[in-house]
Amino acid sequence: MARLLLLGGALLLTGWWFRHQKGSVRRSASAEEIFLFV
Repeated sequence: MARLLLLGGALLLTGWWFRHQKGSVRRSASAEEIFLFV
């Protein structure tokens, strides 16, 4: 359960982050940031 909650929270955070960083960051850079974040 804890892992599912953490995964869900991480997905929500990454989705929100994507919306705000949409045009200013390239896909590869944003992907690297997400991997570092997770």
